[in-house]
Amino acid sequence: MKTRVLLLGFVLMICTSSASARYYADALGAVRIGLSGMQPTLQGDLSTYYSSDPGFSGFASVDAGLGWVEMAVSYHTVTSSRSTRPDYDNLLLSLAWDVPFSINPCVAIVPGVMVGRSSMSFDRQGALEATTRHDLVSGGRLGMQICLVRPIYLKASAEFLRTYTSDPYDQIRYLVTLGSTFRTPRWLEGVLR
Repeated sequence: MKTRVLLLGFVLMICTSSASARYYADALGAVRIGLSGMQPTLQGDLSTYYSSDPGFSGFASVDAGLGWVEMAVSYHTVTSSRSTRPDYDNLLLSLAWDVPFSINPCVAIVPGVMVGRSSMSFDRQGALEATTRHDLVSGGRLGMQICLVRPIYLKASAEFLRTYTSDPYDQIRYLVTLGSTFRTPRWLEGVLR
């Protein structure tokens, strides 16, 4: 069911975006940077053993003509409720594609899809070094963006993520983002082209 919803959202974003030629004309013309506070919540059986602590995320994105392409780094810790299971730090490097739909010049609904690599560093008490594992993460997200004072905006969003371990698990991350949009510097536009 979740896969069908993500696939439908992806198809709608492509159809809606490709219908608008103005997006392509402004490709690479703007850059966004921002910081987010987040609260991840684990879903399913994993939530009986672990709880996620609040974390943060930083990102940079560029207007790619058919939406915004974003690179982000997120960090949070996960605490075990049992002494037999270790706590761990979670670092997520992700690539996302968002397509904003403007309600008015200052408010937009922002659906998107993302994929990334999660690095989990487990704290093994008594061990000389921590154990680290890397897993694929994918999912969808939905947010509402409101401009505060141009070019600064505030965005509230939720991300629905699946981490592909030997026993895949889901999480929902709630984020509040403060970001800024500015014209792409010429030197960066040249590199991106």
